[in-house]
Amino acid sequence: MVAPASPLPPFSRPSDEECVALSLAARYLLRAGTQAATRLLGRSQVDPEAELLASLADSLLQGAALCDGLVHQDSLGLEATTRRRR
Repeated sequence: MVAPASPLPPFSRPSDEECVALSLAARYLLRAGTQAATRLLGRSQVDPEAELLASLADSLLQGAALCDGLVHQDSLGLEATTRRRR
């Protein structure tokens, strides 16, 4: 059985400048998300602040993963259908 082809993004690969910016954003979002998640450690009860902090940490880490994925499209097997902008 052949696996179905993965969906292709309807946009071009980021430029070199954009890749640098996305990499920088990914590093920051990862650091901020990790710091937010760390603040949740040791909390014995779930309160509104903890829920908000958990949601913020998740969003930051998801943003970091998105930025990283955009920068590394080639490693995801999308290079054949996306063109590098010049």
